[in-house]
Amino acid sequence: MDYWGIKFFFLLCFLDANIKFPRTVTSLLIPEEQVQQPAQDRHEPPSRSFFRHVVPYGQRPDVQTIGWKNQVALKNIFSVPKHMADPSSSASSRRKRGTSTRDLKPGDSAPPFTIITTEGTLRYPQGVLTNVPIIIHTYDKRSGFLEALWNTPQSFDGIIRGHPLVHYIFLSTSLSAYADAHWMKKQVVGRMIQLRVPEPEMNVLLERMHFATTPAYELGNWIPDILKEWRCEDHNCGYYQASFQAESSTVPLSLSTFDCLMNDPNCAARMNGETQPVVLKRQDARYDWLPNMFVGFGSRSVPVVFAGAGCEKHPLVRNKIALLTDGACSYFKKVFSMQGSGALGVIVVANIGEAIHDINCQGSECSTVLSIPATMVPYDERIMTFARQGTFINVKFQTTQSDNFYVGIDRKGLLQEMGWLLFPSFHFFSWQVHGMDFISDLQDQVATQADLVINVFNRTKMQGDAGAVASNIKIPWDGNRMSFAKMTLDLQLQCPGATDRTCAEWDHTVHLFVCCDDSPMCGMELGRWISPYRRHVGRWLTDASHLIPLLSHKRCNFTMKHPPWTDPWYPILNLRFAEPLDWLKAQRGDGGLYPDHIEPIFIGSETFDISYNTKWPPYHFHVPTDVRRVTTYALITGHGSDNNNCAEFCVTSHNFLLNEANLNSRIFTNAGTPQGCAHRVKFGVEPNQHGTWLYGRNGWCPGENVAPWTLDITDQVLFGQENRIRYYGHYNNTDPNPTANPGNMIVSVYLVYWKEHTALSSPPKKYRKVS
Repeated sequence: MDYWGIKFFFLLCFLDANIKFPRTVTSLLIPEEQVQQPAQDRHEPPSRSFFRHVVPYGQRPDVQTIGWKNQVALKNIFSVPKHMADPSSSASSRRKRGTSTRDLKPGDSAPPFTIITTEGTLRYPQGVLTNVPIIIHTYDKRSGFLEALWNTPQSFDGIIRGHPLVHYIFLSTSLSAYADAHWMKKQVVGRMIQLRVPEPEMNVLLERMHFATTPAYELGNWIPDILKEWRCEDHNCGYYQASFQAESSTVPLSLSTFDCLMNDPNCAARMNGETQPVVLKRQDARYDWLPNMFVGFGSRSVPVVFAGAGCEKHPLVRNKIALLTDGACSYFKKVFSMQGSGALGVIVVANIGEAIHDINCQGSECSTVLSIPATMVPYDERIMTFARQGTFINVKFQTTQSDNFYVGIDRKGLLQEMGWLLFPSFHFFSWQVHGMDFISDLQDQVATQADLVINVFNRTKMQGDAGAVASNIKIPWDGNRMSFAKMTLDLQLQCPGATDRTCAEWDHTVHLFVCCDDSPMCGMELGRWISPYRRHVGRWLTDASHLIPLLSHKRCNFTMKHPPWTDPWYPILNLRFAEPLDWLKAQRGDGGLYPDHIEPIFIGSETFDISYNTKWPPYHFHVPTDVRRVTTYALITGHGSDNNNCAEFCVTSHNFLLNEANLNSRIFTNAGTPQGCAHRVKFGVEPNQHGTWLYGRNGWCPGENVAPWTLDITDQVLFGQENRIRYYGHYNNTDPNPTANPGNMIVSVYLVYWKEHTALSSPPKKYRKVS
C-alpha cells in the first residue's frame, strides 16, 4: 500500500471510531403500528378563496378584483418551448429500441402488471382492476409540490369525494416504500376522519386505494419505464428547487465539519476549500395569485436577507429577496409588507418538523394585486443560522427534470397522460378520471348512433390563413333537400405527435365554415370550438341539426380555421347523419318535422363597448303559413379583457326581443367563476390543460365545443305576417361601457323554419353505417 493509501486507511479508521453515523435498517416485516411517521403537528391551513372575482351579477366591482393584468403574463409563465421533438413519434427511434414497453404511447393498451400492496397482491387487468379507470401516482420526497399535495388535508377531498369507481395506485420512489405506503394511507384516512366519513363508506373508499410497498424502481414491470419516457417538463413537474450559496467563496454553508459530514454529501468538496450550494425543494405560491419564481428571476443569483416573520415592513430587504419564518400572519400580509419594503420576492421557511404547503391568499385579501413572487422551502438549520447571523447569502431558482409522477388508464384499458396539476390537490386526479370517462362514453355513443358517416377532415393540417380545407365533399342530397333530419358534428383536435408536448400551446377559437356550390349561404359558420391548452385527447359531438339547410347542394366545401399565427392542429371531422326522412315519415306519420329553410340574422364579431348594441339592426322576417315550427340557433362567445374583465371573464346577458313583446334571455353565469370550466369536465372540457383552464368563461371553456343556444319561438311569431326580432347584449344589466381595452363578442344567429312530411312516398331505406 502506498503512502496515500495508508493515509486514507487511517482517516477511515478515525472517522469510524469518532463519528457515529445514523444508520437506517429497513425491514420487510415492520408491523404497521410500529412505522414511525413524520410529525403530524403541522397546522392546517385556513380555508382560502381560490378565486378573487366573487362579485354578484348586477354589481360593478369597485376595484379590479382579480388582477387580470397578470393573466396575459400567466400564459407566458406556462409557456414551454415549442416544436419539441416527440420521442414517441419518431419511427427510427422506436425501431432502434425494438418493441419494448418503452414504445408505449398515450392511447395504447396498458400491458398487464403485478404490484405488492399493503393489502396483498394486485394484478391488472384482473379482479378489481377490470374495466375500471385507474390512476397511478408516484410519491417522490424530493418534490416540494408532492410534499404539499400529501400534507394539505383539503387536497384529499378530490379522491374522497371524487369519482365513485376509479382505483388509485400509490407508489413511492423511496427505499422506504413500505413505510411510505403506510404513511400515505394514514394521511388519507386522517382526512376521512376529519370529514366524518362513516366507517362503511371509508372501507369502500379504501378498497379502491392501493398503496404499493415496493419502491417504484423495483417493480420489475413497464410502469417505471413509462414514467421515465413520459417525463415531466412543465408546471409543477420535475423538482422545483432553491439553491443557496454563501456570497463569499471562503464561507461554506455548514455549521461545522461534523455537521458537514453528517448532513451534506458535498462535504468533501467543502473540506478541500470548495463551496457547494445548499439545494432545497420549494413550492411556489398559487399560479393565479403571484408570479412564478423562476420566471421572475430566471437563473440569476439574488441576495437574500432575513426579515423575521415579515408581517411588517423591513428596511433591509430593498432590492433583495426576503427570507421569512412561517406563521404570525397571513401569506398575503407577508408578501404585501415585503413588496411595500421594496423586496424582489419572498421565501417562507417552514417551521421545524412541518411540511411545506400551498401558499395562497385568503378571501378579500386576494382582491389586492401583488407583483412579487413567493415560495416556501423546508426548514434548514444551516440557512437559518447564517441568515440570522447576517451572513450574505444568495439564492437562485432552478428546476431539475424528473420522471413523471402520474399516468392514467381509462376503463377501456388505454393509457392516458395526466396533464398539468396547477396546484397541489387531488381534485386534478378526479377531473382526469371524469375526462377519461367522457371520452369512453362518447366512443360507445358513436359506435351505435349514426346511419351515415361522412368524413370531412382526416388529420388535415390546420394552420395559416387557409386553415384546413376539404373540397367537393359529397352530401346526402335528394335533389331538393338533405335526406336526413339529424346531423351531428364529430370533431377531434389532434396534435402533430402522440403526446401533449407536441400540441399547440394556446386556447383559440376554432371555426367551421361551409360553402355549397355558390349558395347564398356560402361561408356561414357551421360549428365552433375552443382549442385546449396543449392537450391532445379532445373529442366532442355537437348537434347541428338546425343547420342542415346550410348544406344546400350535393357537393360542399368545408374550411376550418383558427388564428393563422398559431401552431397547427390536425382535426378529424365526421358528419354523422341520422333519421333519414323516409324513415322519419314512416315512424311518425304525417307529422315528422325537418329543418327546411334557414336565414342568418345576426352574424359577426363586434367590440363589446358602449356602441355594441347599435351594431345589430332589428331583423324583419315573414313566416310562411306551411311552416310548423320556428327556432333560433345561436353561437355566442365573449373574448378579450377590459377593465371589467370583459368579454372573456365577465358575466353577460344576451337577449332576443320578438315583436317587442316576447323577451328570451340567456345569462352566462359561469363566467368568472373559480372552477367553472373544471366543473364542465363531465360534459367534455379537457381536464388538466397546460394553462389557466379552470376559470369559467363567457359562453365557452378551453378544450370544449361551443354549445349552441336553441330556442323554439313558434308560439311567439305571427304566421303570414311580418315579424321583428332584435338582439342586444348587456353587462351589469346595461350597455357595456369599458374604459380601456374593450373585448369582443363573436355572434352567429340563425332563424330556422321546420316543415312536416305530407306523404310516405317510398318504404324506409336501409343505410349502411360507416365508421
